[in-house]
Amino acid sequence: MKITSSFLLVFAGFLCLTCQETKPKVNQANLTHQFYHAMSASDLEALASLYKDSVRVGEGPYLNVIAFPDYQDWLQWDSVFHPQYDILELEESDSIVWVKIAKTCERILFLNGKPLITREALTFQEGKVHSLVIQEYIDYDQEAWVARREKLVAWVAKNHPELDGFIHDQTRQGALNYLKAIELYQAPDE
Repeated sequence: MKITSSFLLVFAGFLCLTCQETKPKVNQANLTHQFYHAMSASDLEALASLYKDSVRVGEGPYLNVIAFPDYQDWLQWDSVFHPQYDILELEESDSIVWVKIAKTCERILFLNGKPLITREALTFQEGKVHSLVIQEYIDYDQEAWVARREKLVAWVAKNHPELDGFIHDQTRQGALNYLKAIELYQAPDE
């Protein structure tokens, strides 16, 4: 009788374990598409729902933890340039989504002359973006980028000093000044 009672107790315990609800697996690929769609739309509300309370962003081995409200300032700055993020490749592993991204915007087209292509790694926790790290710049002409930026800064300092400092101002107004500087620089001489 003891053996039967013990067996029933173990069997009931096993049954309880197998009957427990398991958490559904998060569809990381779907979240990745939602994330880059929200980035392209500069949809702060959607991004707030996709991020945890803070954002971990970085390049290579460097990672900065930024409170989401502070990250929103950068997103507002970026939105002025009308960014478009296109997923060129997506590969999932257990905890990381690797994506090849083409980012196009007015600032990048001016500085790089073409879309900026990067390889990025996204991690998720509890169905939210935990980190975003640029692993590699695939199509980035650093020499042209720096040269164009320096020419623009020098030209603005000489011709439109009211916009001077735009290069370091990552507020929405700073981005508007940056965009205005590009427009004036590219305008045909009258």
